Amino acid sequence: MGYFGLVLDNIIDLTVVLANGSTIFVSRISHPDLFWGMLGAGQNFGIVTEASIKIYDSPSNWFYAEMQFTQEKLEAFFNRLSMVTRNGTQPKELGSIYSYFALKPEISASDPVILVQFAYAGTEAQAWPYLRPFVSLNPIAFKKNNTLPPSEVQKAASQDLNSALCADGLSNFLLFPLGIQVYNITANRAVYNLFKNFITEYPAFNKTIVQFEDYALDGMRRVNSRSTAYPHRHDNILVSFAPVYHFSPELDSLAFKTANQARDIWHAGDAPWRKRTAYLNYAAGDETTEQLYGYESWRLERLRALKKEHDPNGKFVFFNPIH
Repeated sequence: MGYFGLVLDNIIDLTVVLANGSTIFVSRISHPDLFWGMLGAGQNFGIVTEASIKIYDSPSNWFYAEMQFTQEKLEAFFNRLSMVTRNGTQPKELGSIYSYFALKPEISASDPVILVQFAYAGTEAQAWPYLRPFVSLNPIAFKKNNTLPPSEVQKAASQDLNSALCADGLSNFLLFPLGIQVYNITANRAVYNLFKNFITEYPAFNKTIVQFEDYALDGMRRVNSRSTAYPHRHDNILVSFAPVYHFSPELDSLAFKTANQARDIWHAGDAPWRKRTAYLNYAAGDETTEQLYGYESWRLERLRALKKEHDPNGKFVFFNPIH
């Protein structure tokens, strides 16, 4: 996102099958209103069978590092994370810092740890000013890979198509996202305590994680917010409570209750003027239309008009539809 924006910002045109069975070609010239809606709300309007997307040469090889910290470092870690990412204004080269809480029994049977994945477009020497504040906290584990080609970064982070995250038959893995402006360290400690108590009381959830996603945002912010249906260009940080468990109605209820308690804590600790937002691709299904698609009346009116025109009988309502 730092260099080239969101994937949807680089779509040139789409071939779309509509609810009535017809196929149309959409772009900024052909059916421009529908093209606007497809860029951020496309699952409401049709099935994409073909797409033209801009591609770019990678700006660099990447330096990648992983660290682990015990919970006693939580406050110091988030203080440094806020300092390094500067609330969404990190340089485009600092592509991502992905952090999460998880239980690692080989480290502690009771206290979840903080795991960090750090990706920088450049050399270790160039990345070091951003990495040093974390290394100075003396992580309990630290490994690095120098000059990875872009295609290998996801593999190094165990997030490629062959990773456990993408394996067939994965138990229910829900995400309860919230966009925020700033890290409230007191709130993050409260979420940590909630998480620890949750997996202690209900061991069926001991694979659950709590995510904190910081990305370079320069490329995304260069795109006018009104030019696509995607509404959350002003969110700086994406946090998520992510229950992992085997399906059952009873556990579903516990997952939704606890995850929403976490979102309540984060939201209460965010900038006081903020309304709740939720990243659509992560959404658990209990979010409001406004949280998913934006609060601007013009944006919602335009989306609802497109829904009425292209899917009047509600064929495309499986995933977080517009209401």
